[in-house]
Amino acid sequence: MREALTNPGQGYYTRRGGVGEDFITSPEISQIFGELIGIWYISEWMAMGKQNAFQLVELGPGTGTLTDDILRVFNQLASLLSKCDVSIHLVEVSPKLSAIQAEMLTGGKVQSNPENRSAYMKGISKTGIPIYWYRDIQDVPQGYSFYLAHEFLDALPIHKFQ
Repeated sequence: MREALTNPGQGYYTRRGGVGEDFITSPEISQIFGELIGIWYISEWMAMGKQNAFQLVELGPGTGTLTDDILRVFNQLASLLSKCDVSIHLVEVSPKLSAIQAEMLTGGKVQSNPENRSAYMKGISKTGIPIYWYRDIQDVPQGYSFYLAHEFLDALPIHKFQ
């Protein structure tokens, strides 16, 4: 599955991109889905004692639409998050999708990140939140995190048991 999905020359996500071409996901249909998840994240953060910092980690963020919808809520509820250091960490292996995400989330204002080898790209969202891109989930820094894997698990191989 890794070879079929991420091979640099013929991998599905590295060669084509997928989202919007071969299939549509719920964030592409309506912003309500992402906004509700954003509200839920803030609610859970508050219920857990309002940590000083939290990371939103998305696995396979597609076009970045879901993260963009969540960031819209974070911006609208900025007064609640004013004393919290929020950061976004995207795990993405596709250069094509990384570029699409960067345009969606930062307006294309990103830079390669040579001083931090784990993150290959970094930027600031349109609402001022730092965003980092990684090729492997193990490269994401430790910390209080919310993980999001919408549609990501659909592309993983599974074993069927009867």
